[in-house]
Amino acid sequence: EWQSASEGFNRGVDSSQAALST
Repeated sequence: EWQSASEGFNRGVDSSQAALST
């Protein structure tokens, strides 16, 4: 489902944001 893909994508973005934030 697109929701699953969206969740995976958001997770990747979250990781990137966390790395940039740290």
